[in-house]
Amino acid sequence: MIECPDKPPLVIQDPIGLEIELNLTPYAFTWSTLGDFLYDWGIQGFRPPPFQVTAEQYDWIVKTCERLGIQVMEVRL
Repeated sequence: MIECPDKPPLVIQDPIGLEIELNLTPYAFTWSTLGDFLYDWGIQGFRPPPFQVTAEQYDWIVKTCERLGIQVMEVRL
């Protein structure tokens, strides 16, 4: 699960697809911990503990998933 202050938590259908897309961006090195989290999440096949992201990362995730057709579900707490 992806968490960001003041935004609903997210569950991503295809974290590996998002991680691959991240590797193709200028953010690949500066956001490497996010990439590692997405890769591990996809390989493990189950939800890992929540991962905190910045507002910029959160917005990138939502927009990129929408562009790629990757389903994103908001988690209601």
